[in-house]
Amino acid sequence: MFHIQTVALPQKCPASQSISHNPKQWSPPIQDIIDPFTNEHKSTSVKVRLLLGDTFLDVHLSIPPGPIRCSAVCASVVERQGITREAASLFALWIVGKDLELQVRPGADLLEVVVDWNKLVVKYTHFPQAVDPDHLFNQYWLIFRREASVCKSVERATSLKDGIALKMLFGEAKRNIVTGRYPCTSKDAVNLAALQMQASMGNYDPLRCPSGYIL
Repeated sequence: MFHIQTVALPQKCPASQSISHNPKQWSPPIQDIIDPFTNEHKSTSVKVRLLLGDTFLDVHLSIPPGPIRCSAVCASVVERQGITREAASLFALWIVGKDLELQVRPGADLLEVVVDWNKLVVKYTHFPQAVDPDHLFNQYWLIFRREASVCKSVERATSLKDGIALKMLFGEAKRNIVTGRYPCTSKDAVNLAALQMQASMGNYDPLRCPSGYIL
């Protein structure tokens, strides 16, 4: 069974600041915040990752004790980032591990999903090491990204009206191409690389960019 990690809430420290963030060290995206003096469950910290262009953003939410509905978490992320209601329909919350990725149902309780995560990893990845709940195979992230059933025409028409949604979709697509998740011909790869270079470096300037500049 996979357990929810508890974090002691320091005195004179808001719950949102009690979660240390070290990009080089994984920490559970869902953590219970406990008052060290009363041992009372104050709140639950939920960290949701957004892919934004060439970088990512971790959105930290403080949820009252009790069930954590996926739909409520998505609504909080949408409101926090200023995403329009129409564009919000393009995205869903995913629980993503090293070799397993699942789109979470809107009505699902994230606490139940996380508790069952270890069993799902063991069932669907077939790695013997996954039996150990503390093994890296059981590490996971909560990512707000493209909803699996959205068709291209709806995605294109909607995202062009919302700059934040377009940036998120670009960030996800770029990672999928670079990591080989999206099939891509050599010609398409060269064209996409050229577009990325133009967006990052601007128009070609022979004085600023002589032969061998990017090597």
